[in-house]
Amino acid sequence: MRVYRDYLAPVQPCSAVALGAFDGVHRGHQALVAQAQQCAAAEGRTDQVAVVCFEPLPRQYFGRSGPVARLSMPAERARLLTRLGVRQCWQLRFNAALANTEAEAFVQQVLVDSLQVQHVVVGGDFRFGARRKGDVALLQQLGKQHGFSVHVVNAVLHQGERISSSRIRQALAAGELSLAGELLGRPFCISGRVRHGKKLGRTLGYPTANIALPRRIIPVEGVFAVRAQVLSPSQRSVKRGVLDESTDKQGLKRLWIDGVASLGCRPTVNSGEPLLEVHLFDFQQDLYGQHLKVWLVHKLRDEAHFPTVDAMVAQIHDDAKQARLLLQQG
Repeated sequence: MRVYRDYLAPVQPCSAVALGAFDGVHRGHQALVAQAQQCAAAEGRTDQVAVVCFEPLPRQYFGRSGPVARLSMPAERARLLTRLGVRQCWQLRFNAALANTEAEAFVQQVLVDSLQVQHVVVGGDFRFGARRKGDVALLQQLGKQHGFSVHVVNAVLHQGERISSSRIRQALAAGELSLAGELLGRPFCISGRVRHGKKLGRTLGYPTANIALPRRIIPVEGVFAVRAQVLSPSQRSVKRGVLDESTDKQGLKRLWIDGVASLGCRPTVNSGEPLLEVHLFDFQQDLYGQHLKVWLVHKLRDEAHFPTVDAMVAQIHDDAKQARLLLQQG
């Protein structure tokens, strides 16, 4: 995949573009991509499908409803879109200049002059332009003026309710991991580089792989039964605007490893930085510097403060025992 941050970059014309926030790339977003691919395929231009999204998220930029918990960070979002077959992604910088761009100017500058689109795919509630004045009706009007078609995708429903990033955040916050997975269309995972920590877990008999989340507000906290996977360089990197999702040269199958994990700010050891600490069962390899993908399978409990380290270790022992049992059951 080719990833761009600036719509003025020299690019290839796009047959079909899906527009939206794409946080989490959930089943609703997947429907937008599928429609864009169908439009491009009808013209024999399947390699000219693109996604236009924004970073930071517009609601994150304005911050009217407080901090926004992210379902996927930019590189992760790009990986997810790549797996859907998207070849080009514009993660446009959402800054004051873009926020103040009028709807008509956004269409002219981004969709017409830069991307030269033939088809634009959006959800029914899509809004764009300064003060969110642009809606689907205006987009359709501008499409007729500039010669591109607008395809409106109906909301994807689950149990009669619209799938949205907000709904998934709510499910995660409530510990409803199965529901979140059904809405996403895949298990909810967190990935990142394993860093050196204080190595407290090793002294307690439970060594952990630590993944810091300093720039991310996480949508869920607690202790979990997990499955983890070590990512190859081709699965994790976005370098110089190119995301490589090719298979490993050795053709290795990346296995999932069972474990137990704590996700949060570790109240017992007085840490204020969000951290994912993963203890992998029956695993001895050195993971420092590696990228780990962690699937939260079952929530065991909320974070808690323990009066002593011994009390904390006793609880970790119980957590590990329960996680093993749940993961063995499937």
